[in-house]
Amino acid sequence: MAVLRLLSFRFLVSFLVLSSFLSLTLSHKTPHDPGFLSLTLPHKTSHKTHQDPSLPTPILSEETQQDDTILSLTLSHESNQVPSFLSLKLSPKPHQTPRRLLGQSSISQWLVPHNQIRAQMGLPPLQWNTNLASFAQWWANQRRGDCALVHSNTNYGENIFWGGGPNWTPADAVAAWVAERPYYNYQGNSCQPNEDCTHYTQLVWRQSSRVGCAKVICNSGDTFITCNYDPHGNVLGQKPY
Repeated sequence: MAVLRLLSFRFLVSFLVLSSFLSLTLSHKTPHDPGFLSLTLPHKTSHKTHQDPSLPTPILSEETQQDDTILSLTLSHESNQVPSFLSLKLSPKPHQTPRRLLGQSSISQWLVPHNQIRAQMGLPPLQWNTNLASFAQWWANQRRGDCALVHSNTNYGENIFWGGGPNWTPADAVAAWVAERPYYNYQGNSCQPNEDCTHYTQLVWRQSSRVGCAKVICNSGDTFITCNYDPHGNVLGQKPY
């Protein structure tokens, strides 16, 4: 019987190795300890596998909710004989997200296109402001239901953008505002008749030094983007630069 149990156990281990492409390491702790068996298995779903404990074959149990897990497989027994069961334990693989880097990357999506245009005009770069960003996010959330190009009632400067579909980026919004540049007459400090150029003039307003922006996907599936500037531009009687 012991021989049969040993053969069954060896067959099971061989099957696991061949079917799962696992690397196994066996180390003995004491002369009477069958050792500790560790292996790594990539998991993509959560599942459990159980077999009737009354049977002499090993019982495997697996449970995870993460994509990557580290399996530690322990051989347990009550005597120096071949172990009668196999216990399988899953623990989540450590995972860390570089939150600071992600935050900086997100802010750069807004600052880089703004400051590239301002640099072309010899203007100082805008700095990101969390208060302005919070206000912009609040107003963007108000527009989630209708995605309407409506300005907020604020003393900040404000540029808004609408795009059909969800894939519009901060750079797209800035490009749309910069596209108003041909409509601005610097000598007369005015927009061409029936054209809007005030999004462009706000973007390149020299005295504006801080910006905060936000983007939402509206209920319609379209994109609404808003940026707020402080101090605000488009002051009557003054040129942007």
